[in-house]
Amino acid sequence: MNHQDFGLERPPFADTPDSDSFFHAAKRGVLLDAIVDGLLRDARFIKVSGEPGAGKTVLYRRLQQHLPEEMEGICIDDPKSDPEQIITAVRAALRISKPDDADRDTLIREIRKHMARADAQAPQPVVLVDDAHELSVPILQAIPQ
Repeated sequence: MNHQDFGLERPPFADTPDSDSFFHAAKRGVLLDAIVDGLLRDARFIKVSGEPGAGKTVLYRRLQQHLPEEMEGICIDDPKSDPEQIITAVRAALRISKPDDADRDTLIREIRKHMARADAQAPQPVVLVDDAHELSVPILQAIPQ
């Protein structure tokens, strides 16, 4: 038997999370809507937690696809990356130029200033992190409050 025998377009189980398979039952759709609503109401930090396999990564990927037009997602898929790589990725997504002599603290200050200024502009930058519990202390310190 294969997936076509059951009227499926693709195999039902994959090795990686698939946001196209997002299932709105079990309050997942309500959760997605609540997260978007929180972002629209200027929530600065939203945490989604759950057991392994509960669908957090699928929700994260679905959120990337369904951010309101007035928001621009800056996605961090691998929070265990070197802090410098993450800071560089966020800086690049925000289109912040890097002075030749800029150190980490300077870059973090520039990211914070840009995020604060962007609150009144569209699209508003929103940092989305999968497996945020893996973030290092330097990255947590860089997140605008």
